Amino acid sequence: MKRAIISHSEVDQFLTCERKHFYAFGKQHPEGDNPGLESKTLSDGLFRGNLGHKALAEYYSYLSYRMPPYTDADFDVAAEKMQTVLMKAVSEFPERTEMIVGLIAVLGNYSEHYREEDKQWVFSAIETEFREDIDKDITFPFKIDLIRQRMTDGYTEVVDHKFLANLYTGDEIAIQPQLPKYLGTLRNLGYRVDNATYDLIGHRVLKTRAYDPAVSMRRVQVNPTKQRINRTLREQYRVIRQIALLKELGPELWEDQVNRTANSFNCKNCPFLAICVSDLNGEDNSVAVKYDYAPNSYGYSVGSNDD
Repeated sequence: MKRAIISHSEVDQFLTCERKHFYAFGKQHPEGDNPGLESKTLSDGLFRGNLGHKALAEYYSYLSYRMPPYTDADFDVAAEKMQTVLMKAVSEFPERTEMIVGLIAVLGNYSEHYREEDKQWVFSAIETEFREDIDKDITFPFKIDLIRQRMTDGYTEVVDHKFLANLYTGDEIAIQPQLPKYLGTLRNLGYRVDNATYDLIGHRVLKTRAYDPAVSMRRVQVNPTKQRINRTLREQYRVIRQIALLKELGPELWEDQVNRTANSFNCKNCPFLAICVSDLNGEDNSVAVKYDYAPNSYGYSVGSNDD
């Protein structure tokens, strides 16, 4: 029986809109081996987030190979490596030059702003994948941006970078399941992790003032209770099992079972809006699927077993 590999992003998309999730992970592209579509043009937010994560991975990877105590020279080299990633992107995506130049400035500020704080930590598990088998045929994979351990006492945190136009509010942080889920799952796997932190990086530069990292960057600890972690895991695993059952139906029956959220907040920036509307109207969208979308490149490798 084929093992279901269902990630945090899958669950997040499913809870946002079941139909959007089906297009991303269930609808077959004529040129793809695995089900799922993605737009050929990344949104600005997704492009910036992907590139920013790649640059920070290079930054912290270099520091992870250095022996503490760190020197300013260590951080200078790490920043240069991060900037190299960004400058390469300028040559590869000239149409995104303005955005990338802005990101270069933001992450230059980031390196300076957090230098003294980061000297207190050892870094590991950068862009590292973990997996938990939550059922016989269902695996939950997730990728950690960073784990850091304080040198003075061994206190250990999971860190998740977020590139945002507007930093999360306290209420937004309090309700989001991602880091409580990661904490609970890592502990289930036997890892010692004391807490988790959102590394919030604002990229908006206001015309009324210069970019100020003291205002536009914030690291916020989550501090979830044991009850919060357990409830989050139960809710998330329930959705994972629901997705796995839908996948077992096959694409045609799966498509027939899922609903559209269908409101302006969700739909206005959805990459699948055009084909969703054409499906709703009973129109043929096979040409649009073939030429406007590519096979989904996101995901984790799928294994199988003989049970």
